[in-house]
Amino acid sequence: MSRAIAAGLVGLAVLVAPASPLRADPTPPDGIFAPTVEIERLQSFDRAGKAGTRFGALEWLGGLVIRSPSPHFGGLSGIATANHGRDLLMISDVGFWLSARLDSDAAGRPLGLSGIRMASVVEQGRRLLDKRDADAESLAVRPAPGGFEAIVGFETRHRILRFPFAVFPTGALTAVGERLNGIPGETATLAYGKGLESLAAAPPGSPIAGAIVAIAEGPRRNETDSLGWIIGGPKPGRFAVALSNDFMPTDAAFLPGGDLLVLERRFTVADSLGARIRRFAAAEIVPGARLEGRILFQADLSDEIDNMEGLAVDTAEDGATILTLISDDNRSILQRTLLLRFRLLPE
Repeated sequence: MSRAIAAGLVGLAVLVAPASPLRADPTPPDGIFAPTVEIERLQSFDRAGKAGTRFGALEWLGGLVIRSPSPHFGGLSGIATANHGRDLLMISDVGFWLSARLDSDAAGRPLGLSGIRMASVVEQGRRLLDKRDADAESLAVRPAPGGFEAIVGFETRHRILRFPFAVFPTGALTAVGERLNGIPGETATLAYGKGLESLAAAPPGSPIAGAIVAIAEGPRRNETDSLGWIIGGPKPGRFAVALSNDFMPTDAAFLPGGDLLVLERRFTVADSLGARIRRFAAAEIVPGARLEGRILFQADLSDEIDNMEGLAVDTAEDGATILTLISDDNRSILQRTLLLRFRLLPE
């Protein structure tokens, strides 16, 4: 078999594996704890190691495979970054925060992680230990009075919470969630497993500065587009994201100038597993719009991808735009937690 076909068969096995352990996990420590973690550096993005470093509109900087024996590790579905992409905050779909420092070289290539800490997500004083409550799927962070706030989208029990904290990223580990104001009521009626998979905070350079953009993972019954909402800001309202080639949104992040990047995932028997990123112009993100955008990047199992679910955008010290992606391993022994880093090439 060719390398790509073999990788595809592995991918098929991966996504039909149990999504989570059948046994119940032990109760996590009360407070912040430091899991044991092993890091492996990826040598190239193309599995064959022959494609160089340019992939579409992105330049590959490097990647890490993250493993841990902790029963509480895994399922990472959202990521936010700061300090030129060196400070990381992530959230899992089983109710945990994870913060870390990304160690990198002068060119921005990731070398490892340090200072890794985890803690349970807390909503209104209660730790989210039940999967039905803890199913976080998206994360955005924005400045707020007193520091920052993390905006988190949940499915199974659809809702959006805000977590105010003072210090990025470790302050989020002890923040207490409360309902975000202005959430459209129809978001609570999204299908099971098709919730608010994407959240992004509009930056000052955006026409909708101050807003949160939320996008559902897939269409509602008898519809073909994913719904999106502009929550807050000067132009709140609903829009649609046109879907194509079986790709569904899994996360979103704004560029500094206001354009929106949307990370998408595909899994079909014919095409196996895929990932892509589309770019949507800032001026097009308005109520009533149907967004189609343009493809910046696309990958499949001939590349080093897994179930890519989280996307963050940051600015390097030299002014370049850096993209950081994280995968959700579904806490399956057949999948991997991957942290991938790219530079957005000038147009």
